[in-house]
Amino acid sequence: VQKDQTILSVGRFFQHLHSKRHDILIKAFTKLQQEYREFRDFSLVLAGGLKEEDQPYYREIQNVAKINDNVIFKPNALFPELQKLYKESVIYWHAAGYEVDENINPEQVEHVGISPLEAMASKCLVFCHESGGPKRYISQGQNGYLYTSMDDLVSKTAQGYFELQRNE
Repeated sequence: VQKDQTILSVGRFFQHLHSKRHDILIKAFTKLQQEYREFRDFSLVLAGGLKEEDQPYYREIQNVAKINDNVIFKPNALFPELQKLYKESVIYWHAAGYEVDENINPEQVEHVGISPLEAMASKCLVFCHESGGPKRYISQGQNGYLYTSMDDLVSKTAQGYFELQRNE
């Protein structure tokens, strides 16, 4: 399957409970493009459900994204479009649990994380924050990567992508 130069993240656009931390993903994506020229033509696609009451948060992350024209929002994408995004994206990012102490606030980390599993099934390189459910089923470098900081996400994304390129 031909993969596009796309990093995908799928998760509801909301700030409560286990927020998907779109703000962190946008900043990490911009940093990745600044540090590695190989990612300058990539897009970051943020897809997920959006309810009326979450519009203020959505506007906030749209403002964060103004720093990068390659950030694309797909609110309330229908299932066929999500399937296409998974199939065509080379990388999948997930940031739920970022900056959360899961021992104190376990409800704020990803419980299982269905979207990372869907990304794995679609043969994306998967990168999840090292907390909650994903840390229980991701084996570092085998079926995905776990990260602890924005710098860690950026460097592991580059490392994983370059390794994939060498093996093709």
